[in-house]
Amino acid sequence: MGLADGLRAPRKTSGALKVVAPDDSPFDQGASIALERRADPLVMLEESLAGAALAMEDFRAVVRHCSQIVQACPDHFEAWFNLGFARQQIGELEEAIFAYHQASRIQPADARPWVNLGMARLQVEDEDGAREAFQTAVRLDPDQTQALWNLALIHKANGLPAESEKLFRRLTKTTPDWVEAWFEAGMCRLRRQDWQGAAEDFERCLTLRPHWEPALVELSGASLPAGDHEEVKTLLMSAWEENPSNVTILHLLASAAVESGDLPLGLLLRKKLGELKQPSAELTFNLASVCGERGRIDDAIRLYCEALRENPRLAASLINLGHLLARQGKQTEAAECWRRALALDPALASGYFEPEEKWSQAS
Repeated sequence: MGLADGLRAPRKTSGALKVVAPDDSPFDQGASIALERRADPLVMLEESLAGAALAMEDFRAVVRHCSQIVQACPDHFEAWFNLGFARQQIGELEEAIFAYHQASRIQPADARPWVNLGMARLQVEDEDGAREAFQTAVRLDPDQTQALWNLALIHKANGLPAESEKLFRRLTKTTPDWVEAWFEAGMCRLRRQDWQGAAEDFERCLTLRPHWEPALVELSGASLPAGDHEEVKTLLMSAWEENPSNVTILHLLASAAVESGDLPLGLLLRKKLGELKQPSAELTFNLASVCGERGRIDDAIRLYCEALRENPRLAASLINLGHLLARQGKQTEAAECWRRALALDPALASGYFEPEEKWSQAS
């Protein structure tokens, strides 16, 4: 039985809470029900109809048929479990909670009803009840992936990074091909500034799911303090070859190019972003800064001017442009750049500019 995304919480990249979906053959177990009750033709018909409705995701029909089954067979585990699942899907949460409790009463060693009960508790804003349900599921089945995942997300949401990281790391061992578990484990490392460890987790994500944007984004961020610019740039170049119009990858690769000092690549990527109508004033500013550091003053001035065309409110471009113009002896133009920067952000005055009387003389 695979994982079911089922009911989703708002998510950015990963982090969807997990429910346990019914099996592909949702009425084939039933060891707890007397055979003569299961052999009732009407019950068998309702089971068939409920199974077909589940396959078509007609959850209201599932509710009708499973309700008939539990009336005839009150100890029918699968019917109660599927009834809870269907009610949960259509928002009948209190009824779903009741159904899951019935299922857990019938098969107390089965973790699955507790996982979905925890989800239903969360949906009615009973976080304590949800946490208790997920913990019960893990006690019954220490490798219950959905329960471990949901508990980890609850710890993360409540500002308990050590507890959440422990569970995410546990999931990478029990389900080593679960890319989202590796991603969340990497995010935990990132938050405690273990740059190298985080980069390793994000690289594992990309091994499992090549060119996955969330992992590329975070790997690029982790690589800056770790100093792995060239390795990340190689990964991003491969991703760019596969997705030549992907703006996110272009931006990430451009940042890696700037950080590694690859000015030609950075300028090429700036051109590509322009062709895609996705100019970046920040990228242009950073390229101008690299040019200035390398003594390419005319190129730096041109790029600072272009950054201002892309974002007229980028005060930092005006500041740096003013300094370069001053170095060329163009004091009046420099003073005008600085005045414009001050008008955009008066807090920049101290430490950046020459004394006011020099400005007046330049004017």
